[in-house]
Amino acid sequence: MDDKLAAKILIQKCQGTFYGIYVDKLVAEMAQKISYNPGVCYQVFVQLAEMDYSTSDIINVARGLLDKTNSAVLSQLATTPDGGILIITIYAILKCGNADNQTAARCTKIQQSFAIATSSTQLQPIVSNNTSEPRKLSDTEMDWYANYNESPIATKFKQGPKNNFDPNVCWQLPTSGDGFVVYNLDDFKNKSSYKNYQDTVYGYDQIGTKETVEAMIRIAKEWFVSHSDTKLQYGDISRPGGVNTPDHKTHNNGKVFDMRPLRNDFSLDGLTLDSKGNNPFYHRDFTKEFILLVLKLYPGTTFFFNDKALHTTDISVNRFIEPKPGHNNHLHVIFPGGN
Repeated sequence: MDDKLAAKILIQKCQGTFYGIYVDKLVAEMAQKISYNPGVCYQVFVQLAEMDYSTSDIINVARGLLDKTNSAVLSQLATTPDGGILIITIYAILKCGNADNQTAARCTKIQQSFAIATSSTQLQPIVSNNTSEPRKLSDTEMDWYANYNESPIATKFKQGPKNNFDPNVCWQLPTSGDGFVVYNLDDFKNKSSYKNYQDTVYGYDQIGTKETVEAMIRIAKEWFVSHSDTKLQYGDISRPGGVNTPDHKTHNNGKVFDMRPLRNDFSLDGLTLDSKGNNPFYHRDFTKEFILLVLKLYPGTTFFFNDKALHTTDISVNRFIEPKPGHNNHLHVIFPGGN
């Protein structure tokens, strides 16, 4: 029996006759399994979220399970992929990054267990890259996504063939830097519109190869020299390892990125071109200048974007731009070898 099915049976066993879940009963059942089958316990949290149980119920299950699990067992679990995913999931559910006093002891218990198992005093996966340099994801994070890539959550509604997991897609773009900011930051995390893809631990989707992330930072720095008051607005790159993403048919190899068209009012909000490629707030000249900058620094780059004036009449850039459905509100920038 796979972990997902076992978790569903366990939840059903602990459901009330008319409503809700018997939290204490569920915690007791999970506590009996955690040391030898943490994958089932992890799937319990996934299924509770998918079944729309309340946040308070899920938090209470996480608290109860942690309280019933001694530190020695936690430290042992932290050395295994399934156990590590489970513990980090509990950590995220308890919002340990912004914990109140009542939660602090539980968070410390988790951190100490990881410190014993990994010689680290912090759980690196529960961080955002708010520095100005690329961050290489930890082995724990990449292992989480490698397992996620094999899970029913990631494969249920794939738009194409199963993605091969690429360990080189492991570099996180900073949240901002000279000449750029990031929008749609980690927007899969607990996003109800992508319920079957919920990534309640990380939500990363600004992950690329090292060359791609460094190129994006370099482009923004070059842009900043002439346009310090007009930041580039970077969106999605890929998910770690290139795992499936439900809002893109591509973005699987860490060599592409999305960005918003440039605006003439320097707003950080997006805009959408009409069927003729127009919008009163759209700065065509700046957008063209950006494209030319990218081509200067990285020849062979191509773009999807639905500005008809650029891809039909402007001979300096038209051979590099292709119209595509869904690209009226962003440019899809493809480095050589990307998709």
